Amino acid sequence: MRRMMLLAVVSLAVAVVAGAGGARPSSVRDTQDAIAAPCAVDAGTVSSSAGVSLSFVRGSSVLLASADASRISTVLRGHGTGDTSVWWYDPAWSRDGRCLATSVGSFPTGSHEYVDVVVRRGMQKPFAVPGGMSAVSGSPSWSPDGRRLVLVGYQSGWFGGGLYIRGVGSKADKELTPEVMDARASFDDHPAWSPDGSKIAFARTLRRQTGLYVIRPDGRGLRRLATVSGRNPSWSPDSRRLGFDDGRRIAVINTDGSALRYLTALSASVNTDPAWSPDGKTIAFSHHASAKSKVSDIWLMNSDGGNQRLFVKNGSQAAWKAQ
Repeated sequence: MRRMMLLAVVSLAVAVVAGAGGARPSSVRDTQDAIAAPCAVDAGTVSSSAGVSLSFVRGSSVLLASADASRISTVLRGHGTGDTSVWWYDPAWSRDGRCLATSVGSFPTGSHEYVDVVVRRGMQKPFAVPGGMSAVSGSPSWSPDGRRLVLVGYQSGWFGGGLYIRGVGSKADKELTPEVMDARASFDDHPAWSPDGSKIAFARTLRRQTGLYVIRPDGRGLRRLATVSGRNPSWSPDSRRLGFDDGRRIAVINTDGSALRYLTALSASVNTDPAWSPDGKTIAFSHHASAKSKVSDIWLMNSDGGNQRLFVKNGSQAAWKAQ
């Protein structure tokens, strides 16, 4: 669901990107500068009871809302005018809230489309953290220590996504699952690194069926959690449960595959992209009034599915940020 708004814009361009490359937008630095902006996290300084805010995507920009949504500011501003169109999406914050990883796409005049993962520390200029052999990557998720990212590398046409682990400030990739050229073969997407660092959850599409899988960061222990459809995983803070969606509903499941429970009802509305809060009490998600609705809102609910309520209008891809 995260990429639906993007696919309509870039599907024709991506076919010529693989191997061709594109021009980075001027708002992004080259990877060589990454070492100047470390994102390592001291676990002893992070508290689950610390204040939080909630970022989300609106249009082509990433915004940040206070916990009560009374204050909203722009973190990364996209634009569609002038010589280059730039859009930001897939926001993910390091555990202490200092660093933001996100995907950036652009259409420079006279060049091919460019999509990559970038990282920004504080107010510094974002730097590129590309992954895999493709010119297209996205869906970053932080390791708990803030030293690595798991992300997706894509072949042309957004097919054949494979998972990669990359150290922030490093040029070396570790292939976790392979990129596949055949669009009918497996496609891995939406990775989420567990808070305890032991597992990475992700969605795998195989023969047009999408399921929820977990794998260890060393590439071992691959398994599917349940036979139901699942995508967009989000971990509980204790790493014992996963929130996910089936394309219409939000669900939770234990990491051993037990206690599957749907938190939103199967109805005319569409609820996707859950994001579990650092204190474990709240889940944010994208809410479409109907399957035909082109604009989603950010809603909140208790982690047991109760007290579902609107947070902000016109937003998607919620991501919590520690203060």
